[in-house]
Amino acid sequence: MPKKFVLCSLVFILSAVLLVAGCGGGNKTEQASSDPASSDKGGELSALFAKGSAVDELYYEFVIAEGEKEEARGKAWVKGTRMKNEMTVNDETIISIFDTAKAENLVYVEGMDMAMLSTFDPQALGAYDSPTNYSDDLDLSSMKIVGTETYDGHKCKVIAMTDEQGQEGAKMWVSEKFGIPLRIEDEIAGVTIEYKNLKVGSVPDDVFELPPGVKITDNR
Repeated sequence: MPKKFVLCSLVFILSAVLLVAGCGGGNKTEQASSDPASSDKGGELSALFAKGSAVDELYYEFVIAEGEKEEARGKAWVKGTRMKNEMTVNDETIISIFDTAKAENLVYVEGMDMAMLSTFDPQALGAYDSPTNYSDDLDLSSMKIVGTETYDGHKCKVIAMTDEQGQEGAKMWVSEKFGIPLRIEDEIAGVTIEYKNLKVGSVPDDVFELPPGVKITDNR
């Protein structure tokens, strides 16, 4: 799995705005858990996140909220170095197709006949990153498993993340089977990210193709 994906960088938003101008959570079910709060002394966290890094193809839907306000909702397909994202912004469905191997992305609005091709920084991070990449920059020494819960039908390890003072600042629910976060709560920023309807497995190549008749404007 490539290191970084960005579904909605500033370049993505700007491209979508220029393109237009030129022309919804899983339920948590708490379970009794015998897991004590623990760090990664036994390598449990490392082994868990390694499962996610090994996932090469998947589909998921995401919801990003700040406080009680939903900021974004969409769905995404990932296959190797490619990712396709569909997201509704101001009643317009904006589609972006990324290729991290080429550092290029195509952006177009559903129903229009023009797409914009531009470059982007594959190393950039954001809340819209693929859930398989979320652990890339995490400090496992600041994390501990605090329980086990079922979330969106998946048995998950609940992991708390602390700051240098030992104060808990974020929490995530990570699928035990796939090693992928299904819910992330950043208590400091007040942001919640949910990954729903996760499907790990083969993604057809034609998912990343443009609709017939769509012309490409090269802005690289």
